[in-house]
Amino acid sequence: MKARVLILGASRYKFPQEGTGEIIEGCKVHFVEEDGGEEENNIGRIPQTTIMDYEFYEYVKKQPLPSIFEADMIVSMRGKKPTLKIADFIFVEPINFAKSKNQQA
Repeated sequence: MKARVLILGASRYKFPQEGTGEIIEGCKVHFVEEDGGEEENNIGRIPQTTIMDYEFYEYVKKQPLPSIFEADMIVSMRGKKPTLKIADFIFVEPINFAKSKNQQA
């Protein structure tokens, strides 16, 4: 399953887990759905987050952000019930919020 999303930003983390010393690492991606639709008690687009592999940060930092990406989703069978999980983001095009030189504020 695929969906277009606007990635707003990403941050990576890496730290030892207290007690065990196990290294916890990942890349937190902040995005909004292109066709998110409105829900009860929400207006506009509410940013969502997902955790990707630590190495994903190297890919996303090469892209201009914010940008449109295609989110490739899979069904994860881990846990008590199936859940939708983002497997990958593929760059589509940048978004430019800057005003052109001819526009006045």
